[in-house]
Amino acid sequence: MLQSPPFSIRLEPSAPHTQAQNGGAERSGGVIKEKATAMRSGAKLPSFLIVYILKAAVYLYNRTPKYALFWQSPYKVYYTYLAYRDGVAVLDRKPQQAHLQVYGCMAYAMTATAMKKEQRLQKLNPKAWIGFLVGYRSTNIYEIWNPLINKVIATRDVQFNERATFSGDIRDLKDDLLHVTEDELRKLLRQVELPDQAHGHPIHTQEEDEDLSGIIQLPVGQEGWFQSGTGVQEDVRDGEEQACRKTEYIGVTCRHRREAIKS
Repeated sequence: MLQSPPFSIRLEPSAPHTQAQNGGAERSGGVIKEKATAMRSGAKLPSFLIVYILKAAVYLYNRTPKYALFWQSPYKVYYTYLAYRDGVAVLDRKPQQAHLQVYGCMAYAMTATAMKKEQRLQKLNPKAWIGFLVGYRSTNIYEIWNPLINKVIATRDVQFNERATFSGDIRDLKDDLLHVTEDELRKLLRQVELPDQAHGHPIHTQEEDEDLSGIIQLPVGQEGWFQSGTGVQEDVRDGEEQACRKTEYIGVTCRHRREAIKS
């Protein structure tokens, strides 16, 4: 007999290969396994997280009402019994469920740098990393799986997105811009079609627009005149080469413009 105050637990092993003699424990194990299988299938978590999935299945099973317990949870029945035995005034020990989230949902956990309040001058640095809920330590401590480093981290400071779950493919979490090659990027750029070019309209950058803002096309009958950036009109009929070199009509120099008129 094992002496474990205030209880005394007696071990009564069953016969070898006779699971029927241990029916209660065997059936409980089967229920937990089926629950864990459904949880893993719904969350699409990898199989190596089986320990965390089974622990989460037990955690949720103990907080689920049962028909055999008159729609009470095993948690409530057990802790209510302990309170009654120890003479505690509050006998109704219902489990807290406000902290429960969709199993396997996406989680945004605060980074260690942010929790330690380090590098506070770097205002634009990310303050969280993306993971997925795989278990509970308590009502305010969650077990979050980080697929990029393949570790499960216990944390309190976390926000959940219950509409998003793991897709089953870790490649969906990578940053495509960090992994694309130069040839792939060049190919993607060639596939981009600019709408203005597609319709035959020229495209001007902001710098070109600023350079052309001081140039005004000459009206009909004043082809020999041009307007400089200062707004002063000057005559270029008598060979003012310097003015022609400095000033352009839209794509046509003064000299070429004048020669085209004479011809």
